[in-house]
Amino acid sequence: ETGSRTGVDDFLRAMNSSPGGIVDAEIVQKALDALAEMRRNKNASYQTDMGNFKLSEIDVDTQRVFDKLDELEKATGTSSGGIPDPRFSNQLQRIQEMREIAEDFITKKGGVKASDMDELKKIFGDLWQNPGEKTGSHRANQAVQDMQDVVRDMVIDEVPEYATQMAAYSAADDLIKSLEKNLSMTR
Repeated sequence: ETGSRTGVDDFLRAMNSSPGGIVDAEIVQKALDALAEMRRNKNASYQTDMGNFKLSEIDVDTQRVFDKLDELEKATGTSSGGIPDPRFSNQLQRIQEMREIAEDFITKKGGVKASDMDELKKIFGDLWQNPGEKTGSHRANQAVQDMQDVVRDMVIDEVPEYATQMAAYSAADDLIKSLEKNLSMTR
């Protein structure tokens, strides 16, 4: 189970104590605090589960990372040495940034383990842009998602249980984000 039962109970108690359906700032704050506790517990559970999978003991061949980066770059139409299509400039920039990160990360690590790939997946995730932040952010975000998917699949190939745990972690994260968003709208 991901998250704290106490956090869930606090959240439900705060939401149910609203007199006449009116949510005041104190109740919303208590619910947000309970969600923050759930997030901390979810993250701690994630760390424990990743340790139980012994990801730090499993070697991973990193060539698929670079093969996917090559594929993504080629899809932008710039690998032929021609003038880059401006529609793909943000995506190409993001792909090149991920290539530099991957090369640096893998070189520093030497022998790469499944736990390192989980870390690389998170680093790629930090490159996500808010839609509308920059022209072409959708294409750039798709490239980031594609790379996260490749790295995740590499870990799953070595540790199939990782897929189940990541699905539960993502579902819990999505629920917490949704609740936080809804609660912030009631302030």
